Amino acid sequence: MGQHISAAHAPLDPDERWRLLQLAAAATPAGRHLRAPTGATGDAVARLLGESAPGAYAGWRALLATLDVASVPIDGARLSDLPLDRRTRALERLASVEMTSWLVRAVCAPIQIVRAQSPELESALGIPPPRTLSVAREPRRDDAQRRDLRTLAADEEIEADVVGGGTGAG
Repeated sequence: MGQHISAAHAPLDPDERWRLLQLAAAATPAGRHLRAPTGATGDAVARLLGESAPGAYAGWRALLATLDVASVPIDGARLSDLPLDRRTRALERLASVEMTSWLVRAVCAPIQIVRAQSPELESALGIPPPRTLSVAREPRRDDAQRRDLRTLAADEEIEADVVGGGTGAG
């Protein structure tokens, strides 16, 4: 039997790949040191988001679809259906409006990160290999003093200056 791939980690479908390429062409246009985005751009975004917080990739895919239709009220068509010059202007307009600026940043940031890691661009900038962005969790200063209260015995006593508890929901 084949290995099951969850929707959260499934490869981009052809429509999503098209949306990503059209958006990347407007958000990170080709230039002297950066080629036009390719299918590898989508693969790199999937890897970047797949290695981050659980659900980040699935959430980003939903935001990509949302951003694609966000241009309909202002330009009459999806971003991915607009010619490059209109797509670029629509994206700039969406980025300048408070209600949609966060959406543009959330969708474009992973694309910009992987495009900035292009071997051609890094070479032109004189960045030596390795070409990976190292990401590490910074330990909190108080990690050694933290204790999960669920691990205490029912009759165990603790001495503390501050006790925090709850679900975090409110």
